[in-house]
Amino acid sequence: MDVSMVLAIVGTIATIGLGSWSIYIALKRRYPGCITFFEEEYIGLFDSIVSDVSDLSVLYKGSPVKQNLVLLKGILVNTGSKDITHEMIEDELSIDLPEGYRWLTGEIVSKSDKVRAEINLKNESSLLFNIGLFRCNEFIRFEALAEVPLVSDSQEIAGLKLQSAISFSHRIADTQSIDHQSLHSVGMMPIPLLLFVLLLSLGCIGYGGYIFISPPEEPAKLIYSLKTDSNKVIDVEVEPQSNGTLKLKGFDTNYTESLTVSEFYFNRRWEPKIMVSRVGKFLSPLLAIMFMLMGIFLFISYIVGYRRWKRMKELRGLLRSQVK
Repeated sequence: MDVSMVLAIVGTIATIGLGSWSIYIALKRRYPGCITFFEEEYIGLFDSIVSDVSDLSVLYKGSPVKQNLVLLKGILVNTGSKDITHEMIEDELSIDLPEGYRWLTGEIVSKSDKVRAEINLKNESSLLFNIGLFRCNEFIRFEALAEVPLVSDSQEIAGLKLQSAISFSHRIADTQSIDHQSLHSVGMMPIPLLLFVLLLSLGCIGYGGYIFISPPEEPAKLIYSLKTDSNKVIDVEVEPQSNGTLKLKGFDTNYTESLTVSEFYFNRRWEPKIMVSRVGKFLSPLLAIMFMLMGIFLFISYIVGYRRWKRMKELRGLLRSQVK
């Protein structure tokens, strides 16, 4: 058996196996609960207010606003398929900051009816949310003030630094990690990808059907066949060598032998015939099946992604109408 054919078969089987296992693991470990954070704005108070108007002073707790104060506006939404209850929460949802940053205050400015949520400063680096019962599609809109470390005489933007610094943590049963989205950036629906996947799926299905129903002609080889004294048939391919000998390689077997030209033609009775490798016949439908499975998997993945994109788009529109 040709080494390239063996590697192709092993690679195909490994691809199908690993792909199937990945899909299984992804589906098995996907939690039904999901909280999405929609970032609304990161407002650098000094840059947005004080620096734009001369002789204007803005105070926070009696002191002028510094350049490193940032107001975060955001919305938490239960975008999962499961309500979050008190019993599911072991560690509350928190927004965390690295060393050098600190939260100054936070408050809830609006929320869905009957949602009983609170914000507490666990410490200067963690803003803790007590969300209580948080049902599907319910939201909590909040504002929080943070102090960001800035290098003197630098061009750093406080709002961008806070945006890249925040992280989320929680320990809520059956709930994924916090999904981070922008409230104002919907993103483009990947229509070209849908067309590509559709064409790929149809092409693979058509190719697979053609292989099984009406197999195309495959490349053939001139093979020499010899019947031994024990009535065993040996099929070989002949490769001329630079030293004047002929190298015989078994066709779909591990047989090898070297003979001179005279030994090959005059000492044995070879019967020439044309054959197609059994490996090729096996590999063609296997590749067709692999490409069909890949096309179907990509198509299903796109449909799932498209449904989520559409839902997020509708949710953004609803949230924007409520926060105006």
